[in-house]
Amino acid sequence: MATRTTELMGERPMTVDDTRTEPQSRVGGGWISGLVLANLGLYMAFLTPIQVLLAEQIDDLTTSGKEVALGWATGVGALVAVVANPVAGALSDRTGGRFGRRHPWIVGGALVGAVGLVVTAAQTTVVGVALGWCLAQLGLNAMLAGTNAVVPDQVPVRQRAAVSGFIGIPQTLGLVLGVLLVSVVVTGIASDRLGKRKMMVSVCSMVMAAGSLLLTFWHTWPAAMGAAVLLGLGYGIYVAVDQALITQVLPAAEDRAKDLGVINVANSAPQVLGPALAAPIVAYAGGYAGLYLASTVVTVVGGVLVWRIRSVR
Repeated sequence: MATRTTELMGERPMTVDDTRTEPQSRVGGGWISGLVLANLGLYMAFLTPIQVLLAEQIDDLTTSGKEVALGWATGVGALVAVVANPVAGALSDRTGGRFGRRHPWIVGGALVGAVGLVVTAAQTTVVGVALGWCLAQLGLNAMLAGTNAVVPDQVPVRQRAAVSGFIGIPQTLGLVLGVLLVSVVVTGIASDRLGKRKMMVSVCSMVMAAGSLLLTFWHTWPAAMGAAVLLGLGYGIYVAVDQALITQVLPAAEDRAKDLGVINVANSAPQVLGPALAAPIVAYAGGYAGLYLASTVVTVVGGVLVWRIRSVR
């Protein structure tokens, strides 16, 4: 009965041997659709408050210093995310039972995240908003740790970039959707067939760098639209292929969620470090042109450093 329940939920029961071998059976459209919907809900819960709701709520609560207040609220929440993701991943790796390793954390994290969002919405002070958002980040990052780990758990290497492309669409839906539908998936499949992950990650880094460089020198509406296309195209490729590359360099199958949680710190750290690094660049190093130039340099360096990975083509 336990085996049947886990299969219906989309996660095959894990045995000692399973955790040390790579999956061989391709996943189907229903499995991918379920994961896409889970990620869609997850990133809606993540991004909507950060981009819109928290700013509006804090704006209603304070008339002065709202930018600083928003920075503190989102920054503290990001610190919670930096800790919660790898810790939840490690605990997920050690979870057993009839529902598998990941589902308790995905479902439990979603519930805690939803409670955190409701609590945040009900607050009437900036401190209360920050605490509520921390609770939401705690739950959502537990969910993220589980959803990320099911890919290396269940998807064979030869299909991972294609699946990563599909589940990357919700994360990048606010970018150029039409470009993503073409680039994220037709690129993910090509990466699976060619097996050349590093080359594609490097190429997409250069495409994104080109978009950033465009904004460095031309501050016009046509330039902004062109940069949006380049950034959307480059990031779409990146989401598909880089996630597949990451799953191939994980050191141990039994610790996948923990290791992916550590890697996910790279997603949360910019929320903490970004404002601190951007402010002095804008103030003392050429304004926004200097900021875009710095982004270009960092992106190019990242595209070059990926070639130092030895175990993946």
